[in-house]
Amino acid sequence: MSLLVKMSCLRYHIRYLFVSVILLCLGGVFTLQAQTGELRRPVQGIRNLGMGNTGIALSFDENALFYNPAGMASVDSILVGFPILNEVSDDSVSIVNEISKLGGDAKTADIVALLMGKRVHFRNLIDLNLIMPFGELMTFGVASGYETQFDLGVRNPVSIEIDFGFRLDSISNMGFAMPVARGRWLVGAGVETVERCDIPLTTATLGNILSNTDLSSSFGSCKLTDLKRAQTFNFGFQRRLETASAMKMIWGMSAYNIGGLKFNRSDNETNPSDQNLELSTGLSWQPAWGPLRMLYAIDLRDLTM
Repeated sequence: MSLLVKMSCLRYHIRYLFVSVILLCLGGVFTLQAQTGELRRPVQGIRNLGMGNTGIALSFDENALFYNPAGMASVDSILVGFPILNEVSDDSVSIVNEISKLGGDAKTADIVALLMGKRVHFRNLIDLNLIMPFGELMTFGVASGYETQFDLGVRNPVSIEIDFGFRLDSISNMGFAMPVARGRWLVGAGVETVERCDIPLTTATLGNILSNTDLSSSFGSCKLTDLKRAQTFNFGFQRRLETASAMKMIWGMSAYNIGGLKFNRSDNETNPSDQNLELSTGLSWQPAWGPLRMLYAIDLRDLTM
């Protein structure tokens, strides 16, 4: 009997040592603020991206205006974010490497051959976010930034066709959030203003492009000094589920482009195109197993009507 007790104690100490080593390793990688024994939002905006952009039920950070404005009600300190996103397709990286090998003697035919059957995609986002809580009553947030997107593809080797698209957005977002029903519900709303210059993905033959000195005649124009403006409203809520309090489950839902995102275009213009109402819902839960806490999230996003 004493041998069994000693073996049980030994297993307990081994598990304790194993968990301690893991925590020490994590502590050597990150230096995090701690309050009331919990880690405080370690680079949560990056975490949302790493979890497949799930943020409808997890938006309690400086990116809440873009996921679910209700999440701002859980912020208890001033947060400032300066996110920068660069999105590059695999084909883009390989093409740049191949073109650099060609050097200054590269010809149009060589470059077209490298692009054949591939898709070049670049997307860049730079933003400045500010979340400011006013006690436990209400939280305000503002965000402003720019987003650019570039797409290029070449296909049909018999009669070479080139697909080209470009878009520039200037985005401003303001919102507020507050807890209701003693914090069981979090509600938030915001107003978003978008100024956009858009060339939708358009196809033109290589012969048509070479015969025209002005590319706008083949793909259309995008004047950065004449951005088209649109304004819309957003709303969201989060509900803390009491039936599974140990799991810390949160259900959230958001509605973006309420009333539609309608751009101020001229009568003969079709771009930028308007956007309809988008609905999203999500669920998150945080089970705790001893000193470890796991985080899970599921989102169903951008349901249009």
